[in-house]
Amino acid sequence: MRTTPYAENNEELREENCYHEAGHYVVAKNRGASGVHSTVAPNGMGGSDYYSVSHLDDAVALAAGSEAANLLYFHADMGITEGDASILPSVCRDAGITVEEARTKAREDVEMYTSEILQVARHLDQHGSIGW
Repeated sequence: MRTTPYAENNEELREENCYHEAGHYVVAKNRGASGVHSTVAPNGMGGSDYYSVSHLDDAVALAAGSEAANLLYFHADMGITEGDASILPSVCRDAGITVEEARTKAREDVEMYTSEILQVARHLDQHGSIGW
């Protein structure tokens, strides 16, 4: 879980995190992960859990949260969120790829699954969680 300097209030943080967690959820699920679950609390904080089938899939699903928020919410590259950025380098090392390679693959997946990510983001906004 994390906070973001770009959110001026809880509603903005919640909306951004709906896209962010939807990116993790949809990409992890489409890459074969099991036990996929995402939550966005009323205060805007969010989190996702899943069991990836490979280190590569884990790295791409992890990077997909920030990429979804960047592409679908900000419409600009705001970088990787603080929480994801703290663990992505070690996940990428385990996968044998660079952070930039994970972000590129995640961007490709987010573009491929945009409509599904938008649906999941709306669901998270309305219901607060999805999965399991």
